[in-house]
Amino acid sequence: MNIVKRTFNPLLAKIFRFSQSENALLKYSGNWKPAIGALTISTSAWTVEDGTVTLSSEANSAGITSVHITGSVGESTITNKVTLSDGQIDERIIKLKIIDNDIPSIDDDYGLGRRW
Repeated sequence: MNIVKRTFNPLLAKIFRFSQSENALLKYSGNWKPAIGALTISTSAWTVEDGTVTLSSEANSAGITSVHITGSVGESTITNKVTLSDGQIDERIIKLKIIDNDIPSIDDDYGLGRRW
């Protein structure tokens, strides 16, 4: 079930940190429009650099890239690499901490988007 959508703005940082509960399936989106102006995204690729997450339902539409992420307890690094219509290549990184559902944690963001 896709419960929460988390969006990052590439103008604000190169690395974004999020946490989620294990086995949750959440949608992460990159709103590249402010960063690319009149250019378009020719290709977008999401990859797991390290960790135990699974990516699905990748999309690229009107300057917004997205992917659904699920996984088990641990930390993962996910990269969104885009190629723009003029050939430029850029990327942003998500550092994702997946938390055990059975252990309350001070790091839980409870959907408030708090960083850890």
